[in-house]
Amino acid sequence: MAIYKSKYTGSQVDELLGSIPEKGDMIKSVYDTDNNGIVDNAEKLGGQLPTYYAKQSDIGDLTTLQTTDKTNVVKAVNEMQSKLYNPNLLDNAYFEIPEAIVNQKGIVSGWVTPTSLYFIDRWRSYINIANNTTYTFEPNGLGVQVSEGWGGIAQLLEFAPTEGMYTFSAIIDGVVHALTFDASTWNAQSGTTVGLTAFTYLDKKTVRILFYDTAKHITQRVKLEKGTVSTILNDPPQDFGDTLQKCQRYYRTYGSGLVGIALNSTTMHVMLNFENEMRITPNPVLLTTTINFFGTADVQATNATATFYGDKKGGALAVTGFTGLVAGNVYRSNQAGWLALDANL
Repeated sequence: MAIYKSKYTGSQVDELLGSIPEKGDMIKSVYDTDNNGIVDNAEKLGGQLPTYYAKQSDIGDLTTLQTTDKTNVVKAVNEMQSKLYNPNLLDNAYFEIPEAIVNQKGIVSGWVTPTSLYFIDRWRSYINIANNTTYTFEPNGLGVQVSEGWGGIAQLLEFAPTEGMYTFSAIIDGVVHALTFDASTWNAQSGTTVGLTAFTYLDKKTVRILFYDTAKHITQRVKLEKGTVSTILNDPPQDFGDTLQKCQRYYRTYGSGLVGIALNSTTMHVMLNFENEMRITPNPVLLTTTINFFGTADVQATNATATFYGDKKGGALAVTGFTGLVAGNVYRSNQAGWLALDANL
């Protein structure tokens, strides 16, 4: 086999190639002006020279940043997060639009209570002296005014987070108050005139707002969210229909339109089907003991009592106290708001 040997050395080959005229679209004199063998301005560099961009050595490791640099990084991250908003873990917590507040109990403005009770849906009054706190519906939020001692509102959570950092915040009198806490402990509080607390109450994880002076305070919004930054200012109004459905897991009212079948002359079975499942089998609460139905003739129960037979998905209510029912006849309620089913925490 014959072996051929070039008569040109490597440098001679380079010299010969270099003498060939540049042709086509990629002309070295245009794209590699510094003759370093690297394209000066690639499309992926956005029209900039490579020297325009920082190298890893220019940035360094976050662990080695100076304190001022770390502060600037944190500020930048917080600013970015503040332009977003996290889901709110609280229900019925947007009071800024009074018409959007879910209030199935029909609490009226100026409500006063002798003890801590549920009032607007999912919220309990929280007081230390009977009748010391007045709750009002203001054009721009929920008003709370304490005459002595302290008073406020609290929401108990069914599905409370158990780990990570969370922020409980509220817009009160136009000012954001915030409390960041560890969800593994649920033991934190802040504030003196206006106090925010995350704690355990009635064996449930709870967030609470208390007022310690006698001024009327207006709460516009309340929020519980994951993370260490409050995004409450960015929240859109809560959808009323969606909020109502969430609240009806814990409490719902009935009245006009309910249909019952007479078992005998004094007892009627009223069928109840739940659009969405309640938290537990509910406790029936008669909001009045005088109940009116109509059928072939009007009938009325006085000193009525009720027993619920069913589960958290629905059932029947046995109502006693009627006179003049005809067994097997169908009757319909023409009275609004006489029944509540309570499955609150």
